Amino acid sequence: MRHPLALALLLILAATASSLSRAEPLNESAPLLACPDCGQINAAVRTQDGILGVGARGLIVHGTSSGDRWQQIRGPVRSMLTAVTATREGQLVATGHDALVLSSPASGTGWAVVHADPELDTPLFDLWIGQHGSGLAVGAYGLALRTTDYGRSWTRREIDSQEAHFYAIDEAPNGNLFICGEFGTVLRSDNRGQSWTRLDVSWDGTFFGCRPGHAGRVLLYGLEGVLLESTDDGKTWQHLETGISASLYDAAFLPDHRAIVAGADGIVLLETPAGNFERISRAHSESILKILVTSPDTALLFGEGGIQPLDLSDTLPAEKGRGQ
Repeated sequence: MRHPLALALLLILAATASSLSRAEPLNESAPLLACPDCGQINAAVRTQDGILGVGARGLIVHGTSSGDRWQQIRGPVRSMLTAVTATREGQLVATGHDALVLSSPASGTGWAVVHADPELDTPLFDLWIGQHGSGLAVGAYGLALRTTDYGRSWTRREIDSQEAHFYAIDEAPNGNLFICGEFGTVLRSDNRGQSWTRLDVSWDGTFFGCRPGHAGRVLLYGLEGVLLESTDDGKTWQHLETGISASLYDAAFLPDHRAIVAGADGIVLLETPAGNFERISRAHSESILKILVTSPDTALLFGEGGIQPLDLSDTLPAEKGRGQ
């Protein structure tokens, strides 16, 4: 049985309050924008020669590693693009609505559709491809696609029978995989996705992201400012106080292992050396969907308002950051 999409999903993946069924046609190329780095960017990844982001209406942008210059790359579809990754051999792979998967050489040019299913009418939200070419793309209603050739071809794969929306998949430094989504869904695999174990997190709300980090640390974040932490690779969990009620959409770790978390209303939370989370004052209120840390004191924020740099040099000192 299919479950209704959460309102927060619409905030993440649509520039307007349209439903997921109103997908843009796959046979139309992305429109060219006068200011491509001002458009809605849903995801970004480091590439061999910079940073590549994907977003609304098929938007694909490429920037320098410092994020100070951006240009649009013509995309083959006008569909919402939701995630992007770079494989070990340099191939770029992106996902989107209609179970869409795009692939490109390392240059980021020459994007092509390698999988799509408009009749399924189901979006993919995130993907992971490991160092040996195996990977998974996950999405709404428990949709999962599997690849064994670095994203060149994909087949359906059932991971969980409950049909919960899978919003994120990520790999821990030790090779374990985590999937998270609605209804408190958190799954872990210790065999590269061959089988999955459901974890008990004692919360049945929606998680939009799961971010594994240093020494068995994992963060879960989602609706109403919820932030959970495990320090033992997902065996046990504790709620962390955020002081906010806005949804959280992404997290990243600084070089000293402190976390930075962001989400709706332009909210950015930075972990202090003591392990607390404090809000960074910002003038922008557009939702942030992706964080890339570019140096110990700078990050790039991607979201509804395009791409914005974040200077962390005036924040609390990092010498005694968590995990050191």
